[in-house]
Amino acid sequence: MRRRAAVVTTALAVAALGLGASYASAETPAPQAGGADPIAIAVNPANAKVYVANAGTGDVTVVDPKAGISANVPVGPAPSAIAVNPTTGTVYVATAGDNALVVLDGTKLTTAKVPVGARPIALAINPKTNKVYVANAADDSVTVVDGATNKATRVGVGKTPGALAVNSTTNRVYVSNLASGTVTVLDGAGDQALATVEAGTNPGASAVDEAGDKVYVANVGSNNVTVIDGKNNATSTIAVGTNPASVGIDPNSGKVYVANLTSDDVTVIEGGKTSRIPAGDTPIALAVDPKNGQVFVANAAGGTITLISSTGKVTGTVPVGPLPVGLATGAVPGQAYVSTLGDDQVRLVDGSTVTATSIALPRRTPQTPAQPAAPAAKKEQATTKAPADEKAPAGKKAPAGKKGPAGTQENPVKRIPKSR
Repeated sequence: MRRRAAVVTTALAVAALGLGASYASAETPAPQAGGADPIAIAVNPANAKVYVANAGTGDVTVVDPKAGISANVPVGPAPSAIAVNPTTGTVYVATAGDNALVVLDGTKLTTAKVPVGARPIALAINPKTNKVYVANAADDSVTVVDGATNKATRVGVGKTPGALAVNSTTNRVYVSNLASGTVTVLDGAGDQALATVEAGTNPGASAVDEAGDKVYVANVGSNNVTVIDGKNNATSTIAVGTNPASVGIDPNSGKVYVANLTSDDVTVIEGGKTSRIPAGDTPIALAVDPKNGQVFVANAAGGTITLISSTGKVTGTVPVGPLPVGLATGAVPGQAYVSTLGDDQVRLVDGSTVTATSIALPRRTPQTPAQPAAPAAKKEQATTKAPADEKAPAGKKAPAGKKGPAGTQENPVKRIPKSR
């Protein structure tokens, strides 16, 4: 197997480790489309709108395929995570550069800011309670924001919280603490910590099986998954591939999929048994289609998406561009959106035709000269560093994000071809 210099746990960790906002160039580039360093994507399944967090330009690209329009909305420096509440249509963006949660109206494209803890790098939403959870990596806390009032409450957790998963049925929140090897269980009703559960080394990405009331936590440093029983917090451990970086669950079958970053495969967990499916080079993220169970795997070093059917068969490999890290399903069955750091593009991957189509994005002109890079992330264990081979091509520029206005802001939109 090839030797790689380092490992990240999820696509969100790429932003947290400073990869997205550190490129610089003294040249004045030509206008480009979209934003720089599109680190994460969220899709609203209620209206198929797509939201892309751009770490390098400090904005969010909004794409409405049905209406045929797109826009860039400034949010603040170094956005690192994004999520949407499908019930309210509100979009939430964690900006690690100014320690804030940006509240974006999905219709009006106006913004408001809520102060949170230090270096927010992960988000999760409970749409049933309309609460937002923000993992603050640098001060070992989670900020709980009431979506109705934007009132914030801080809760202490373990060391270096880096991922969150919500069980909306039981109203429990699970916080992966990267540096302490634990998972903090939060009570969503009282906004307080209920328990601390031992996990493996460097617990990161996680997913909840609400039907079975179980939580699956990928331990990037110990090459296994901790399974937490939501009823009593009892745990078990399942061996997977090398450096598990992303977890997804098919809500229909209960199958669990784990992308293993350096063994280039996906572990499937079903009924207590495991199997392995080959993926591409450096699978960093995966997403499961909630409608048909198809799995999309983003291979960061390979620049491809591996397609896996609900029965566990590889149905194709789709080239999508350099460094795909952002990945989301939910808009249309059998389709996924992917963002590529290497060329600042967003593409629509169709699982049935095994093709990828570029999305028309609003034009932008990067700032010049380049702004200073965002502060380097707090150094964790060696297994959490960003891969050395995920650098931008020479001459690529991604200036630090622009701060948003104090009040709300309207944004121009650009017409794009309507989706079929």
